[in-house]
Amino acid sequence: MQGKKQTILRYCSLTVGVVCAVLLKIFDKSSIVSMLLVIAELTAFVWNIRHVQTKRQYLVLAIVFVVAYTIRAFGFTKTAIDYLIGLLSGIIMLAVLSVELIFKKHKAHPLYCLAFPIAFYAFMLVADYLKINIAFRLDSYFSSITVMMQIAALLGTYFIDFLIVLTASAVAFVIDNGFAKKAILVTAVYVFIISAVFTFGTVRLGKKAAETKKDTLIVACTTGPYYGDFLEAMDAECTFEQMIESLDKTVSAAVSDDADIIMFSEEAFYLKDYQEDELLDYASELARKNKIHIVLPYEVEDTDNSQNGKSVNQLCWIDDKGEIIYEYVKHSLIPFLEDFLYVKGTQAANSFNIDVDGREIKVAAVICYDVDFDLYMQKAARDIDVLFVPCWDWQVIANQQLNIARLEAVSLNTTVVRSTYDGWSAVIDGTGNMLAGAHSNDTGYEQVITYEVPIYDK
Repeated sequence: MQGKKQTILRYCSLTVGVVCAVLLKIFDKSSIVSMLLVIAELTAFVWNIRHVQTKRQYLVLAIVFVVAYTIRAFGFTKTAIDYLIGLLSGIIMLAVLSVELIFKKHKAHPLYCLAFPIAFYAFMLVADYLKINIAFRLDSYFSSITVMMQIAALLGTYFIDFLIVLTASAVAFVIDNGFAKKAILVTAVYVFIISAVFTFGTVRLGKKAAETKKDTLIVACTTGPYYGDFLEAMDAECTFEQMIESLDKTVSAAVSDDADIIMFSEEAFYLKDYQEDELLDYASELARKNKIHIVLPYEVEDTDNSQNGKSVNQLCWIDDKGEIIYEYVKHSLIPFLEDFLYVKGTQAANSFNIDVDGREIKVAAVICYDVDFDLYMQKAARDIDVLFVPCWDWQVIANQQLNIARLEAVSLNTTVVRSTYDGWSAVIDGTGNMLAGAHSNDTGYEQVITYEVPIYDK
């Protein structure tokens, strides 16, 4: 009878995990609902693996877990590559979860609760180094909990993932041990950790609120030329003359809004390698003539095979005197999608000063996926006033990428400005609060949206 009860409970927990995964795809935003669903999903699968007794039971768990993870990560799309990435991510995540089995003989000990959280935290650090963490992040679901998110400023964004997994592990332990002394001990320690997190978050938010705004930048964000649907927004059908026409139009719109800076989206301009100098010369003259900084991201096609057929995804920062003061090639390439198509940037991003009407402002600029990696960003963009991020999101990851940008704003204690195709263009302050923003579904493409970007006296 006991065995039958355990079987029913295992299948119920698997059902809960799958249902939570499906609901997470429906409530694909940072909210209290998504937070509870993440914890419930993890708790269900953690509890289930702790009660696996046979290889057959583990196989059932493995299949259900990988399917649920695929749905949560990249489900409900029409793109096969999304499902493939989700499937591979689920298999890798299952391997990390299976660390529970290694220490299973100690599952009655309170310290057993740390096995999976520590393994997951270590894995996230490795995933950051390998540039593959996007499919494994849980923290983006929690970016609406402003106080908790402040822990990222002290211990980095991945500590939030550690706390989420620790919550699921502790809940599963308490479910198994009821009101036993060891369960009460685990609960007490967990409550202490969460209390410390919220205390630190509250104190830091108070300090951030006391910061004075020393300046304001006017930044115009736009996607760049648009022809066809967004998947084909920049392709060979867009002529060089059309690119120049679009550049003229958008810069003029930004100038009419008194913008200090205009930033285009990732790969806003698609060039043949022999067209690069001409575009840069034209943009430099526009910047000089209109007294505006231009953050110009573009893709250069390798027509002469000097890059072994790979394109270059890069940006140039042109100041209001028409000088190129910063050049950067995308450092973090999306696995399976970009790494075999583009040249990987070897020069890490760095901060630099810009002059805006006599005001010196320290900034950094990276491209899209770069901002997902906290270890990289901590080296690239420390102690800056504003981080500029031209992006190209897509439907499946648009909300997640916005929330990761919010986390990185907190981690770096800076204001983040992002401009994107098919996603959220936004201004986010150092507390993770989105001060302004718009989705391209609402604004359309090639539209210039002007934001007031605060500069704080730190």
